[in-house]
Amino acid sequence: MSMLRYIFLENPYVLIPLLLIGTYACFVAWLRRRTPRAKRVLLVAVLLCVALPIVQQLVVTDREQIRAVCDEIGDAVEAGDVDAILAHTANDFQMYEIDREHLAERARRAIEHYRPKDIHISGFRVEVDGDRATVHYRSRCTVTGDVPVGAVVLEWKAVFVRVDGEWRLQSAEATSPLQPGFQLRDVF
Repeated sequence: MSMLRYIFLENPYVLIPLLLIGTYACFVAWLRRRTPRAKRVLLVAVLLCVALPIVQQLVVTDREQIRAVCDEIGDAVEAGDVDAILAHTANDFQMYEIDREHLAERARRAIEHYRPKDIHISGFRVEVDGDRATVHYRSRCTVTGDVPVGAVVLEWKAVFVRVDGEWRLQSAEATSPLQPGFQLRDVF
């Protein structure tokens, strides 16, 4: 089911080319036969080509919502907007020994010290189970602060929960594939 959701609702680059090829085949068949049936089939194919992108824009899946939250958190980190980060966390947020109450001050200090820029997320994988989702992704940013180390790559595992219809970050942990033994708790 998740593969069909991905093909029909999240990735137009898979299905639209197939629909266009099918529509072209229907058009050629209609040109050759000019029958009412061929015309109806062509009309259905054209309507599918028009309807699919509209449906894909109207329907926002859980995966897309979570990806948008991750992007918004990344933008907030880059902008140094700790309040925007907190707006996306659940009340029971936990990251290592840091709870939501202490996150603001620690995040503010870390952002001021490291000043991350050019945050990019890749390798995004989401496993949704009801109102809980586990997300794995890789982030890359440039550290420009007091310790200008250049590019930092982190592999994240984050847990999101749905609260009042919105996805909130409940926990997060990160490691660095380029620096074995690195833990995000070292930064905070």
